[in-house]
Amino acid sequence: MSQPGSSNALIQDLYDDTEDLHKLLVLKCTTQCVEKDYHKFATSQPHRKLPNDEFRPWRRYLDKLSYLCDFERAGHTVAGVIAHAGRRGKTLTFATNCSQGRIRDMMLDHIKFVLRELEGSRETIDELVEKIAIESIELSRRKAEDYGDKLKRELKRIEKQIPKTANSNGTAHIYASRKASSLIVVVERKMLNSALNLLQGASSDPQRLCSTAAEILSRPEYAYLKKATGSRYINVRHFLGRLRSWHVASRYVVRYSKKFSRQIGGARVELLPHDMFHRGQTVTLPSNADDVLLWILGKHKQHFLPSLKGKLDFASGFLEKNCNTTSVTIIHAEAALAQWAYMNEIDFIFGDRYIGCSKPSCYACDMYLSRHPGDFVQRPRHGNSWFKWCPPRLIEKPDDRTTSRILRAMAVDIQEDLDATLAGKDLGKRQPFESTSGIETTIRRIHEAMTLQGDV
Repeated sequence: MSQPGSSNALIQDLYDDTEDLHKLLVLKCTTQCVEKDYHKFATSQPHRKLPNDEFRPWRRYLDKLSYLCDFERAGHTVAGVIAHAGRRGKTLTFATNCSQGRIRDMMLDHIKFVLRELEGSRETIDELVEKIAIESIELSRRKAEDYGDKLKRELKRIEKQIPKTANSNGTAHIYASRKASSLIVVVERKMLNSALNLLQGASSDPQRLCSTAAEILSRPEYAYLKKATGSRYINVRHFLGRLRSWHVASRYVVRYSKKFSRQIGGARVELLPHDMFHRGQTVTLPSNADDVLLWILGKHKQHFLPSLKGKLDFASGFLEKNCNTTSVTIIHAEAALAQWAYMNEIDFIFGDRYIGCSKPSCYACDMYLSRHPGDFVQRPRHGNSWFKWCPPRLIEKPDDRTTSRILRAMAVDIQEDLDATLAGKDLGKRQPFESTSGIETTIRRIHEAMTLQGDV
């Protein structure tokens, strides 16, 4: 038996703390599931926008650099970066949750290409923006094609709902509750037909998809509909924004490359080795939905099962799909960089302990960074919860005592959040897409979206 305070006892405590956290994350995912077949879930927390302080351009610059080397869809290649200085000079240290050597090499090569172009190119700003965007889109081909397919499906879905004629009082029945005139129907049908025709010939060419998205966004009828139809087009705006995102990121890094030339120029670029960290643990969910909930509650709280089941009927699809499955947890990029920087006492450029990332932080990463003793700057978050999240542990410097303290603090926070969620009206509420598309996700728009879907 391990003695208290021994290395084995610390590791066992860490495993126990990690299992407790995973149980809470599974329940969090369950309470916030969007649809029965989705593995992605929205929390009740709104998207956070950081205050507009002196470091905001620098932080966005790091985020945009990361975005340009995040090639795959569904968060498979999320990238993070910290800029720091030390004995080896200026360094940009990247991390990614991707373990595939080929993709990791592509990411490293691409960011080196971007930085070379930013330093030494003699092209005009517009030419350089286009050059970096084109190369980034080509490497992200599958992601762009996926966004294009989803955009077309969403446009076709809306098109089927638009009546061809207005009713007798001049108002289309689909808009009757919002007192919209038949003019909206005419403009909407014109925009939908135009957008679908433009997308028809671009589906196999990611470069054309992205330029087509920009053209649709620039059309006056789109601007009119954006104001007139509210959240009806929130998914369309999301996918159009995603297809335009490579040009937006390219323009931002080109625009600010001169401003930050002293901090970035000549910097070394490195990617944290994937095998620097202990592998994620396996999470095996019990064989049926009742047993999953019992596993979460533990033997001392089994009397909560009937009321909990009643509240979570809508999540049965998630529970059934994940029952009797074993998953390997994943270390997220910003969490990996945080622990590495803390254990190696990294000196951040500007003294600004901000970790750039290609996406806003998830629910668990947001809590991990806020509870970490490294005093990191609060990042934007989208609040989506993933139960396959894993705390980072460096092999050479695991620091299990600190990690256990962080996990216990996170568990308290998540438990409080769950108590409020289960007692309130936010169960299963859908949240609009996250923010890399540039959509401003305010509480008002979330509520409006819920109202139109009949969820509120």
